[in-house]
Amino acid sequence: MSEKILFPETLLDLPKQFYWPQAEIVKPPWNINAVAVAAHPSGARAILPLVDELVKQDTECTLITPPTQNNLERAATTFARKYKFVRPPETRSASITSEILSSDKVNLVVFTASGGGDETLEIDAIKEAIKWKRQGNKVIIVGVEGEASELVGTIKLLKESGVNPENEIDALFLANRLAVASYEAMGFPALKLIPTGPTGFDFIRQENTTSLGSQFRENNAILPNDMVIAYNAMRGTGLWSEIEVDATPKVLLSTFELAKRYPDKKFVFVYRFHPDDQQPEVLNEMLNRFTKIPDNLRLIIHQPSDSKTDGRSPLAAADLIITTVSTTNTGVALCGAKPENSRPQTGHMPLYYISSIAKDELEKTGTILPTAAQLGAAAVVNNKSDLPQTMTSALFDADYRRRIFDAQATTLRDIYRFKGTKTATARTVLQIRRILRETQQTK
Repeated sequence: MSEKILFPETLLDLPKQFYWPQAEIVKPPWNINAVAVAAHPSGARAILPLVDELVKQDTECTLITPPTQNNLERAATTFARKYKFVRPPETRSASITSEILSSDKVNLVVFTASGGGDETLEIDAIKEAIKWKRQGNKVIIVGVEGEASELVGTIKLLKESGVNPENEIDALFLANRLAVASYEAMGFPALKLIPTGPTGFDFIRQENTTSLGSQFRENNAILPNDMVIAYNAMRGTGLWSEIEVDATPKVLLSTFELAKRYPDKKFVFVYRFHPDDQQPEVLNEMLNRFTKIPDNLRLIIHQPSDSKTDGRSPLAAADLIITTVSTTNTGVALCGAKPENSRPQTGHMPLYYISSIAKDELEKTGTILPTAAQLGAAAVVNNKSDLPQTMTSALFDADYRRRIFDAQATTLRDIYRFKGTKTATARTVLQIRRILRETQQTK
């Protein structure tokens, strides 16, 4: 029986409900020097499980993170036993990477998307790894997606800096096959584009969503018949600030309207701050402006520092989960894609509010719409005037909900390869081992 290791979904709290299914790995006959680059919680969530599978024998891994990401270190020290940490000043990692890379081992450099427009960390590390490789050292460079096409922005920046990533990067492990066309259009050969599934969401196969949601409701005195609407916020600073400041009041006002439509029902609105928000007071001030709250609506502000619950539990407790383009709703939709379930464990519904500002940002970075939104496995709203009615349908229209749940249980499950017995982590590790073996043979 393989060992089970705790892995946190938000990288801030360590809920006992989550256990990561581990792949059976035979100790490799070579020395690996693993270097992981993660500038964002969702990226680290995708990287950590597969790197741990490769290094959990005896090999150490260096995790390069920005100076502000204390939550990543806390997560990794709990998840993996052999991690070292490096925080380059001003998130630049070129000199740091050159000190870490080895001349007598196979260097495995794993990168992912920053998720917030701060790709300097990844770009510097990749370019230094390429330089090291050109000097005759053994270097394997692979990218890992948390959501379809999210590495497109990083690839674009590499090209703009004079690098030909389609030649230098050994493989891109994709969340699903919908992302293949995006990278083929950028020059990547098909053999380097491998849909292995979302490693960061493997935990969904074993999570007890019902128990997690019930605990949050109990901790916050939410009655069984109360309708819980959770808003999963993006960062209130940096790249996503404009999107968040635009979306938050529209979602809140739409919730107020919904509560007024159904005066006999009780609603709870949970505003869940992004775990990487360094200045929550900016959005907190905005939330405090809403003083005319309907009598049948209660507002709960959930910040990452809240010790009563972990970051996932508000979403597990909700009947409706709203976000702009966060990958969190991918996880919500995947709850309905588990092979053994024909419906999500709690019946909670993901809704994307993709405003014109959010859509412009997606187009600017070359990122496609979230997979669940493309496949009808989530409710989608583009105009604020449609929000109240779509929220109503997502909560109370049985036919509307059934169509979305069916898309989760069939189409979405197939796209993410949830039908198979192997986890995305296991599939990705097998591919990395294949590349390592080929590299060893060419030594």
